Amino acid sequence: MSVRMALPLHLVFLLMIHAVVGAPDTVTGHRGERVEIRCSYEHGYESNVKYFCKGECSFGNRNFMVKSGSAAQDERFSLTDDKKNRVFTVTITDLRTEDEGQYWCGVEKRGPDVLSEIMLLVKYGVSSADWGVSYSPSHICALKNSSVIMNCTYTYPTGYKIRKVFWTKEFIKGVEPLDLSEDTEYSQRLQYLGDKQQNCTIRLSHVTLKDSHEYYFRFTTNYLEGRYIGDPGVTLAVTDLQVESPERVTEGDSVRLTCKSSCTLTDRATFIWYRNSQPLTERRDRNNELLLQSVRREDAGRYSCAVHGHNHISPAVQINVMYPPRSVSVSISPSGEIVSGDSVTLICSSDSNPTAEISWFKGGTFVGSGRIFNISKISSDDSGEYKCRSINEHGEKYSDAVTLNVMYQPKSVSVSISPSGEIVSGDSVTLICSSDSNPPALNFSWFKGGTFVGSGRIYSISKISSDDSGEYKCRSINEHGEKYSDAVTLNVMCELMMVQ
Repeated sequence: MSVRMALPLHLVFLLMIHAVVGAPDTVTGHRGERVEIRCSYEHGYESNVKYFCKGECSFGNRNFMVKSGSAAQDERFSLTDDKKNRVFTVTITDLRTEDEGQYWCGVEKRGPDVLSEIMLLVKYGVSSADWGVSYSPSHICALKNSSVIMNCTYTYPTGYKIRKVFWTKEFIKGVEPLDLSEDTEYSQRLQYLGDKQQNCTIRLSHVTLKDSHEYYFRFTTNYLEGRYIGDPGVTLAVTDLQVESPERVTEGDSVRLTCKSSCTLTDRATFIWYRNSQPLTERRDRNNELLLQSVRREDAGRYSCAVHGHNHISPAVQINVMYPPRSVSVSISPSGEIVSGDSVTLICSSDSNPTAEISWFKGGTFVGSGRIFNISKISSDDSGEYKCRSINEHGEKYSDAVTLNVMYQPKSVSVSISPSGEIVSGDSVTLICSSDSNPPALNFSWFKGGTFVGSGRIYSISKISSDDSGEYKCRSINEHGEKYSDAVTLNVMCELMMVQ
């Protein structure tokens, strides 16, 4: 893990020394770098001479390293006086081991000078190992709306104190990054779990697809330019779930559904599958695939997936199972008795996917197409057995036959005479009434002229005489109506008798 440090060529240490109150005991610098020591003084000493001396710095034995208004004995030492803020700053560049020792910040005045003692320690220069930010893992794939832990640790050299720690997602060299905890999009969802020592872990809750970004940990120290950022950062990819399924599914196929994410989830995931929003409890697996072997039409529905322990569910996809026609049947409307002249509708019902095409047959003869077959003003000629055929790209099936039995009043009523030919007085003659009706007529009446002479389908006259000559007709009656036959004439011939 490389660390990008917002430092100039030299690492800077800033120490405020109060000349009247006293100074810290020890200041630590690093060999080859620069240290700045800031010494404050009280009002009234703005015009007094300031100096920085090494060693005992007693009266008459002062080793001035640098003094205001005078050239320094070592050009690595310099002194600047900010009279407005009453602070003079001693800068030592290119620190050397021999620079280590006792020093004094001093202000000349009448009587004893005002002195503050410090000890300067010089260590070897800062190595890259002294500064570090480590992310574990450095790449995270998280599920939409989940909570993400970004584990992070950091190191810094001894002698530094952490002033501020924060996370950012913008890193532009030379520009102070934005603290995410001050960003309205993150402030309610970001929780810092670390400290100001070594742990810089955070939790980001309810992540969205927009949260996919690279994130950096940033910290500042008690030194003015001691600001550091862990670069490269930790990369967060946020994914939702999508179900991948075949476009066409036919009954009997083996179907594989895949719960897909745009990246491989960092946390080990257990997948849950749903059909029509109901969990398939037997389908819980670490594998992100759902296998439907020998698929049935009952397997059709809307499938979605989720990860156990998370409330994000994928959009549902429709599994549409194709199969050939089955359960083909014919219904008749209206139900009940069918009478000549009625309108009758035959309806073909069929279970198939995709929807089947329907054809109609009377006996073995094609008579029409479409799910509904209408017969208006039905007649006896329409009686017979009907069936429908349902066919789609996966197969065909015929319904069982249904019978249309059309009821009608008597028709084609006629009378036949037996024997045929000449009728001679004394013969026996039979009149037979024929009738076409449904149901068959059971009521037959015979008339000679307009006079009722008998009933029954057969009317017999034994030993016929000339008195029986005349026009005869029959009447056929059933529950739907009646009809008379045309008249037939009986012409009885007299037998000629010879008288001796």
